[in-house]
Amino acid sequence: MASLRAIARRVASGRPLDTSFPLATTYAQLLQLVEDGNFRQFKRAIDHGFDVNSHDKWGFTLLHRSCVCRNHAVVALLLERGSNTEAIATDLWTPLHLASISGAMGCPTLLVAGGANRNARDKNGKTPLHLAAYIGHVEIVRELVQLGLSKTATDNSGHAPLDQAGDRNKDEVARLLA
Repeated sequence: MASLRAIARRVASGRPLDTSFPLATTYAQLLQLVEDGNFRQFKRAIDHGFDVNSHDKWGFTLLHRSCVCRNHAVVALLLERGSNTEAIATDLWTPLHLASISGAMGCPTLLVAGGANRNARDKNGKTPLHLAAYIGHVEIVRELVQLGLSKTATDNSGHAPLDQAGDRNKDEVARLLA
């Protein structure tokens, strides 16, 4: 069986793809294509019927992982193909939570346009805006506020996103949330 990298090199070189090369058929293989930024092979596997809502043992879907990798093209393709924006993984994290944590500019906009719940809550009652504020992702906080995420939503401890503003970029985040 040819390696995924060998397949990618063959496709990138412009040579015809030998049909004896296998398609990515497992979640792990598709995830590797996402992490490697190999959109062409990823799309080919999706086009051949791979379940876009498959997940690992922790519940992380390809959409979750694509947000962490900040891969906008893959996020857009997965949304176009019906990936579940409300898929819940460990700690009740949705793809929007992971896009907010990872600083994936533009991914929150794609996810919300795809139907994501703006104020989904994790196991601690935190919204994506709580998490972005805590980490200090100023641009993500700005994007989430523009998308209409609640600045006043409180978590299980009664804290609003402003209360979560960490040491990193605290003043800028506080200005956006005030």
